[in-house]
Amino acid sequence: MNPTNPFQPPSSCHRNTPARTRRAHRGFTLVEMLVAVTLVLMMMMMFAQVFEVAADINTKVRGLSRNDQRSRLVSTIIVSDLEKRTFRSVIPFASGETTGGRDRDLENRQGYFFVSENDPDDDGDDVLQLTVRADLNRKNNDQTPYYGLVRDPSGTTKFRVAGNNRQETPNSANGAEVSYFLRNGVLYRRVLLMYEATNGRQQPIDDSLAAATKLFDTNHPVPYVTGRFWRDFDFSAHYTSTGARLHTPSAFNNDVTSVYPLGRPIHRFGHSHATGNPCEYIWGPGPDGLYGSNDDRPFFIGRYTHEETSHVNFTYPQHAGFDPMGNWTQTQNQLAVGSDGVVGSAPSGQGGFRGGPRRGQDILMTGVHSFDIKVWDDQWGEFVDVGHNRKRLFNGALKNYGLYNYNLSNNTQKPIPQNNNPPQASPTAAYGPNGTAGNRVFDTWHPSQTIPPPFRPTYFQHYVRLHGAFPVTPVPVWQPNTQYQANSYVFPPREPRGRLLMRCIQAGTSAPLEPDWPGAEGATVQEPSSMNSTGPIWQVVNNWLPLRAIQITIRFRDQTSGLMRQLTCVHLLID
Repeated sequence: MNPTNPFQPPSSCHRNTPARTRRAHRGFTLVEMLVAVTLVLMMMMMFAQVFEVAADINTKVRGLSRNDQRSRLVSTIIVSDLEKRTFRSVIPFASGETTGGRDRDLENRQGYFFVSENDPDDDGDDVLQLTVRADLNRKNNDQTPYYGLVRDPSGTTKFRVAGNNRQETPNSANGAEVSYFLRNGVLYRRVLLMYEATNGRQQPIDDSLAAATKLFDTNHPVPYVTGRFWRDFDFSAHYTSTGARLHTPSAFNNDVTSVYPLGRPIHRFGHSHATGNPCEYIWGPGPDGLYGSNDDRPFFIGRYTHEETSHVNFTYPQHAGFDPMGNWTQTQNQLAVGSDGVVGSAPSGQGGFRGGPRRGQDILMTGVHSFDIKVWDDQWGEFVDVGHNRKRLFNGALKNYGLYNYNLSNNTQKPIPQNNNPPQASPTAAYGPNGTAGNRVFDTWHPSQTIPPPFRPTYFQHYVRLHGAFPVTPVPVWQPNTQYQANSYVFPPREPRGRLLMRCIQAGTSAPLEPDWPGAEGATVQEPSSMNSTGPIWQVVNNWLPLRAIQITIRFRDQTSGLMRQLTCVHLLID
């Protein structure tokens, strides 16, 4: 035993052991390497999937946000235009309607309101066009004016227009024409300003001349260059033989004596100045998308775009040569639509109005798949297409039914068949764009028109004459010394086809003199009785069935995320 360390064994107990050998380093085995690589790959795939999911979620969230933002912007603009419409009581004028009657409500029937349905099975060929005024604040107090491009004429011509104390051509206006249409996935909003006349002048005047001359007069010593009007000016105008005539706010007046009213289609943008028909179709490629093939057909353009009207070849409204707003015939309108949807020259669809300098300035939204407009039909109690073909069972037989039924309109004539290249407008065809689906148009019209409006729903037509049991003439007018039965209907002689319709609620013989007709709905008046007969009692019925509401549905796609969105605007047209 070691005395210094009792726990240490004696030296005799020590064994001779070999020196400890160090363990040599070695690499991973093949199995270990495969396991490690597999684990790393699995982790990388998991991270990649997580990142992909996160990126996809981020893309969709951004897409949803963009769609929401676009929806709010577009709906705000459309609703604002509808709130500012000049035609408040949306009941069309009758052909030859007197405008001096107490029931005509001309103050609320200014300008126009126009809806074109075209093919009910196609949600991409609808058009909404209306007149607006910024100072109408019944539903919207914002009086921001409408803006457009108005170039300084001194930069494009050799004379000045503005006088020293005023500006003849401001780039804003209180009133405007507004058009909505869809073409090739792009929703357009075209705005044309009413010219604000100054100092009683109805047209811009060149004060630099000794004898003041209208700026756009073709007799001007230095006439304005044709083909530049809608490149330089966003004014509402139409063609006259002495040059372009700008529309002023007085064009909203629909009195029968008004001059150049916009209520007449021949004065509107996008309508033929010769016939008034909407210019909504041009010959173009069919379903195969190739121009010049056997399936070529009328191609919907809606309205001309800024790109097209700003092109030097677009001479209207300063000049009517090569006339894009005239009759749609191959000899007068040698136009065609190319595969890109831009109006060009026939037969190839190239050239024409392609490449105008103001391309894209009227675009409201891109990536749009459908733009559908429906109107409220009081008889069906739902939104319907203008010119629908729906029927309802009456006395065991299906009959056309509805305020806006195509077969009950004044547009039942069909256009000449499609095999005309391009189809010609028939002299007896009804008002409308003359597309292959027939004319399905709602238009508020003008009393000076010689043909009836396409649709004019009235109580007399849709509830008395069409489905009633009492046989009556189309326009009954009160007559003296006439026996009237209960449930007879007449109009006051001085106010035919107006809002006031009289229903006989007590039979009798009319007096020699016309009674003093009341104006309030539901009010009654009894004619004086004679010794041999009792005078009839009449009750006032509101004959007008105005358009009460409109529904606009837009389906569009966010191009980055691919997300579709549907926007539906329902707007009441009753104040």
